[in-house]
Amino acid sequence: MFEKIYKRRFDITRHENGPLAEERKAFLQKFDEHERPSQNRLVIVACYLLLITETLRLAERGDEKIGLKEIKEQAALWSTRKSNRFKNGPYSDSARQRFIRWGVRFLEFRGRFEPLHVPSTPYDDWLHQYETFLREERELVESTIDARCRDVRRFLHRLDVSPQDFASVTVDRIQRTLIGQLEEANWKRNTIQGFVAALRGFFRYAERNKWAPPRLAESIDSPRVYQHESIPIGPSWEQVRQVIATTDGEGRSNHRDRAILLLLAVYGFRAGEVARLTLDSINWHDEVLTLTRGRNGVTQLFPLCRPVGTAIAEYLSEERASSIHRSLFLQYWRPLPLSSHSVTRIALKRLTAANIKLQRPGAHAFRHACASHLLQQGLTMKEIGDHLGHQYPDSTRIYAKVNLPQLRQVANLELGDVL
Repeated sequence: MFEKIYKRRFDITRHENGPLAEERKAFLQKFDEHERPSQNRLVIVACYLLLITETLRLAERGDEKIGLKEIKEQAALWSTRKSNRFKNGPYSDSARQRFIRWGVRFLEFRGRFEPLHVPSTPYDDWLHQYETFLREERELVESTIDARCRDVRRFLHRLDVSPQDFASVTVDRIQRTLIGQLEEANWKRNTIQGFVAALRGFFRYAERNKWAPPRLAESIDSPRVYQHESIPIGPSWEQVRQVIATTDGEGRSNHRDRAILLLLAVYGFRAGEVARLTLDSINWHDEVLTLTRGRNGVTQLFPLCRPVGTAIAEYLSEERASSIHRSLFLQYWRPLPLSSHSVTRIALKRLTAANIKLQRPGAHAFRHACASHLLQQGLTMKEIGDHLGHQYPDSTRIYAKVNLPQLRQVANLELGDVL
């Protein structure tokens, strides 16, 4: 495995002679198979695993379990040491967080991570029943169940009312406790709304079981969250041109990144939709691009406008390596398909290169830019919805039939000299 990651004999020997070499190889092999990381990320993870096994002295401690507290302490000590890379200062906070994250994952893989002990509370029996209710009757996913029970547990601990006195708890006490918790947390309205929703759900269940007085759930106030207040604003079309301009020249992966950015901006594709494109998605003869939507699996046809087609053709002829995979876009370091996360990282990298700062930068920002640009060009909401895949003439059919001539006009809008 180390021969696959490193080229220099020195690096290979250093990792093979390090502690728990076989265990680290097994972890990296599983990580590579399941997450298909880039070559650079594999190198980073391998370095952290070697660092973690040495810092925590894992080989010397047998099967001893290690908790999060010790991992954080060792990460803090390590991050303050001087190194060849940072001679005049400590490692960054992100490096310390990576130490903790990969330390936990590696110890979990080895079965040596000791999870945090959650102290018992007087409400454990109630919470267990509520958890069963959410799982069996509401049929919620485990992550939602864990989050809701965690929020309720924190609130009940702060409320500090015994189960015996819970039936006499007042609305005023609940509101004062909630306000105190929210003032300390300094959450935004969306987060507060989700927290209040979790509390209301529990109190409704408590009322049903005669644990709490009636109408408590409805008395818990929730902030008003406006429908579009949290939607991030995408870059302007001039900024989109600036981002695409960063792919000019013959730099590494410029052709690939240019084609990806154009698909994100011109068609408003999502990152996952770009990653799922294959060589068979393009009909060069008819100049048609076929896309399977990620949200509902509907297949949609788009006209292949000339700037996008040219960018893809240049990528295929100049950069794309030979591969058994039919995915349109491959990793630069090795011929494996790009993931949606990789598409997002490419968008982030190019936004940073263009010095464009957004509230929520990423691939989805180009989708917002596309919608805004089409609206400014005078297209109707129905036409924009068809272009972005928001609305379909017949959602029950496997193929969403769109007006190709009209969409060709949409896709061939004047995009400026950059295209």
